Amino acid sequence: MKRVQDNDSEMMGHKYTLELMQRNHLQCVEVLHMSRESFVWLCAYFRVNYSLKDNKNVWVEKKMAMFFMMTGHN
Repeated sequence: MKRVQDNDSEMMGHKYTLELMQRNHLQCVEVLHMSRESFVWLCAYFRVNYSLKDNKNVWVEKKMAMFFMMTGHN
């Protein structure tokens, strides 16, 4: 399988996260190391069970995406 570049988009922040969620399924798996469905479920789970909340600058999805991108690169 050919490796997909992590960020070939000029978008940043929440717009990049939304683009990542709507693009090719393999792109999401490459960057987040999980399927889109799993990522959405995990964000919802953390919202309900751990009171993770959006703030005025960063949505939960972006927080989670940043975490998975950072930990995925060691």
